[in-house]
Amino acid sequence: MSYEYNIFEKKRKYAFVIPDVNSKISDDEELQRLYKNSKFLNKEMLPGNKAKEPWVFISHSNKDFTSVRLLRNTLEEEGLRPLLLFLKCMDDEEELDSLIKREIESRTNFILCDSKNAKASKWVQKEVLYIKSLGRNIEKINVDDLCGNINESKAFAHQFAKRTRIILSFDKEHEGMACKMYSRFIKYDIKVFLNPLYDFDGDEFYDCVTDNFSSLIEKGIVVVIVGNWISDINNPITQELLMALDKNKTIEKTYLMPIVLENRINDLITQDIIKDYFKDQYYSFVTTDAYDRVNDAVNLVLTRIMTPSSMFVYVESFRNKAGDKLDYEEASRLTTLLLKMAQSDNAGDLTAIGRCYERGWGCEIDLAKALEYYSKAQKVAGLSEYYDDIYRIEQRMKDTQPVRKMSFWKKLIALLKLYFWPF
Repeated sequence: MSYEYNIFEKKRKYAFVIPDVNSKISDDEELQRLYKNSKFLNKEMLPGNKAKEPWVFISHSNKDFTSVRLLRNTLEEEGLRPLLLFLKCMDDEEELDSLIKREIESRTNFILCDSKNAKASKWVQKEVLYIKSLGRNIEKINVDDLCGNINESKAFAHQFAKRTRIILSFDKEHEGMACKMYSRFIKYDIKVFLNPLYDFDGDEFYDCVTDNFSSLIEKGIVVVIVGNWISDINNPITQELLMALDKNKTIEKTYLMPIVLENRINDLITQDIIKDYFKDQYYSFVTTDAYDRVNDAVNLVLTRIMTPSSMFVYVESFRNKAGDKLDYEEASRLTTLLLKMAQSDNAGDLTAIGRCYERGWGCEIDLAKALEYYSKAQKVAGLSEYYDDIYRIEQRMKDTQPVRKMSFWKKLIALLKLYFWPF
């Protein structure tokens, strides 16, 4: 008896016959063999993302265009796609408001160009209020003094771009794991780079960076798959990682994530000096299944860079083919993560849960639950943004209520009352 497992599918199917196993693979050696046989460097199987440039919604006043243009240019230099909206042809405020809201709902990266003009602009204030009500993060830069200050603009753009990049570092032993994680990350509006710790001949197909860890954390979020090399204090890679961990302590936001995918962290880190450096700065997964460990590692990174509300944008995209293709499996994983992360005091998180209950994503359709979460969001935010959601659910609940049938005798009594009422 055998089980056929398709590792990847793009143009051609790569199928492998695995004797006497279930759909999950717990044997690391077998998994590594499969990945090796699947030809990691085959660009038909794993497309790179060289052309990917994450989108950024820019909330700004048109009166600040000179300063905003400077910021836009520096963002583009950092490999981002800034989105500036100014629809002169539309004079219908209701239609314009709806269009901007729909655009905001479909984005995950936001920047507010703050200024005196922005504070006086009703459109900018409405955009910011709506972005925050959805539970999305919005970075702010004051553009009043930005005109001509190219250095400040570049510094801001660089820091912002770092949070849209993932640098995946791995050794030869974990090439298969890195392959699987890479194939997950490129589904999102994220730029992914590979940082192989060995002689890697695939850089013509993928965006690869070669540098020490301390330098890499200045470029993006560095995810290091820790291998056997960590047990040797004299290993150059180990020394690099320890130096980077020391530097990472001084950075406001953590950009270095050492991940141990094997259930042998105590065996790997044998020396006290290494343990002292690591302390709580690494992430270990106790599950024995290789696929579960990869899923946990990807989830860990996604929780670092996304809010539950942002996750819902991708769930919607994966389920409705707003992206390249339908991907119910990724949508299901992300919905589970969203429901786990959501906080009861965040209106955007509550709304995302309400949407899931309304549509039956990751749970059974439950209109009463959806109404409960929309009402909580309304109470937390104190805004009128959720009236439409609440009204829509109430109407749906009213329409789906079963029609009560009146018995024959009740009908007869009602008719007699109606006939003899005047008397």
